[in-house]
Amino acid sequence: MRKIYFIRHGETNANVMKRYCGHTDIPINENGIVQAKTVANIIKNYGIELMYCSDLKRAKMTMKEINKFYNLDITYLTELREMNFGILEDLTFKEIGDIYPKEKEKIIKFSKNYQFPEGESLEMLYLRANSIFKEIINKNKNGNILIVSHGGVIESILTEILSNNIEKYWNIEIDNCKIATVVDNEGFLYLSGLNSL
Repeated sequence: MRKIYFIRHGETNANVMKRYCGHTDIPINENGIVQAKTVANIIKNYGIELMYCSDLKRAKMTMKEINKFYNLDITYLTELREMNFGILEDLTFKEIGDIYPKEKEKIIKFSKNYQFPEGESLEMLYLRANSIFKEIINKNKNGNILIVSHGGVIESILTEILSNNIEKYWNIEIDNCKIATVVDNEGFLYLSGLNSL
């Protein structure tokens, strides 16, 4: 039996301003650095043996603080990136309404198949996140794993574990720099902790 820990990156200015920040590569802010140091001090005794991380700056900065206690090799994967919001990247909901009113209406009626122009749909993110997660756990049968990623990715994976139903995606929320713990008991996965510190 081993554990897989998920941590969403530390806070960014885009989080504070509620911007649609997916593939936009921004750093964590000062509060995010404090959050990363805090979670690093907690998870330092969790016996992490393998580390996977989104290749975006906000995730890498968070992982860097954690890895100060482990000094492990980190595998950075583009598949662990947040949803790609396409032309709506880095805009607030109000700005989207001002610039792309038709897209705002589509977002309000949001469905798993709605694809952000030049970006992804929830279904695309869900499939991407769960595909890379399965690849990670199948490649590594033993050892505790840490995955530092983004809200959408982590919520997609946890939704699949809990319900195997993308329609339940909105029933889970992971906060910045909080830990979600999944137990892998010989291939049977279950959630044992969410938003913990």
